[in-house]
Amino acid sequence: MLTLSAKDTERELLHSYNDLVTHLGVEAPTLSYPKGQYSRLLADDARKLGYACAVTTDRGPNELNHDLYTLGRTLIGDDDNVASFAVRVSGLRWWLAILRTPFERRPAEEPRMVQVPAAAPGLELLD
Repeated sequence: MLTLSAKDTERELLHSYNDLVTHLGVEAPTLSYPKGQYSRLLADDARKLGYACAVTTDRGPNELNHDLYTLGRTLIGDDDNVASFAVRVSGLRWWLAILRTPFERRPAEEPRMVQVPAAAPGLELLD
């Protein structure tokens, strides 16, 4: 939808909105952006047309003040059990991933040669 003109985008959103309301009987449907791709303009159009909210494929928690038209999702795997499901939907998995990052093993960096600038005439470099 990001490649469509503003007029075509609004037409597509309105057509989808009307289909959902008519065929499913939903008063204010939720929009799932195609392939999770969205823009501020697209989010504003969804809001204006009456969608209840819209979901992206962005990862991370949705805070209480998060924009309802740029909500992220949580991936639930086929092999998730009750405990892993609870960790995912609680937001704990996201926080654990954030906390783990500084402790991950990374390949050692090669030492770099650093050139020390020469002192200006008449000045000494002090340790």
